[in-house]
Amino acid sequence: MKKISLLIVAFGILALNVQAGPPQLQKGTLYFGTSSSIAIGGSQDSRPLSLGFVKTNYKTDGETTSSYSSFVYNIMPRTGIFVMDNLVTGLEFLITGYSENESDTDYSSGQSTLGVGPWARFYYPLEKIYPFVEGSILFGQYKDSYGEGSDWKEFMLSLGLSAGVAFPVGDHVTFDAMIGYSRTSYQPTADGSESYNSVCSGFGAGMGISIYLSCLNGLFNK
Repeated sequence: MKKISLLIVAFGILALNVQAGPPQLQKGTLYFGTSSSIAIGGSQDSRPLSLGFVKTNYKTDGETTSSYSSFVYNIMPRTGIFVMDNLVTGLEFLITGYSENESDTDYSSGQSTLGVGPWARFYYPLEKIYPFVEGSILFGQYKDSYGEGSDWKEFMLSLGLSAGVAFPVGDHVTFDAMIGYSRTSYQPTADGSESYNSVCSGFGAGMGISIYLSCLNGLFNK
């Protein structure tokens, strides 16, 4: 507890002494972006944005014996507003998974994860780069489908903490690179499964794109 208190005090001193950031990091600026997941289990991978259709044919002696079509998607958008210079907070969304269908039968399977939760990022802008720390919480549902009417659902809770650097690309866009830690727990929602749960945790690297729109700066800075 003492170490946590010291970290909070150190962060407060840092926030008080940081210089006013560049225009895109000022109070009232709107934020839009997308990022990749860091060590979150389930159906998603580390890509920040993906959408694809794939068809797979299995052949024996040159003839197709079975055929599968799949749909893969991974979207992690986030939005926010700078509530003070260098500090942005908002909501992050997780929409990811895949589905697979066998062409010759009605069999289908797939996984999906839907989540939403708050996030916050604090920048310490330097001359040409913007180091930052951020934290996030995601609440949602993971679903595994296999065959008709056979769904397995789990409640998801994910906590993340990371540090990184934003590299300006023009006046309103940055490319973000980060490393961090994430802990995600899954609790089945089916009756009789209260005693079962799983936890995925670990360190990882991520990347993202951030867009800054300063259309509200004048309103907030009056």
